[in-house]
Amino acid sequence: MNAQYSSQSGMVLVTSLVILMILTMLGLSSVQGTSIQELISRNQRDSNLAFNAVSNVAVQPVYFIEHLGTVTTDEDRLNIDNIGQNPNTCCTQMFRITAQGRGGTSSAQAIVQSTYGKRF
Repeated sequence: MNAQYSSQSGMVLVTSLVILMILTMLGLSSVQGTSIQELISRNQRDSNLAFNAVSNVAVQPVYFIEHLGTVTTDEDRLNIDNIGQNPNTCCTQMFRITAQGRGGTSSAQAIVQSTYGKRF
């Protein structure tokens, strides 16, 4: 039986080291994938906080209202006698409303913008 063991010349050792190296690489890649998923979920949470402007944000939301100008529509031009309208109103005032929110950190930011018209 001694002749059998001496003819193998360490093949089991080489095979087990290769398998161990493959398992180590699989473990490292799964740890790296988990770290990336954690960063993605943290960024998503910050983005949701910034968009919803809920509590626990780094900076409270800021709102801007800008007057864009006066618009006279075709209906206003045709309604010369202001029938059915207040005689002092003829035009639509246009505004741009911008809301800027921050997330759990000040680097996460969400901006929502809308345009609004109002007759005064």
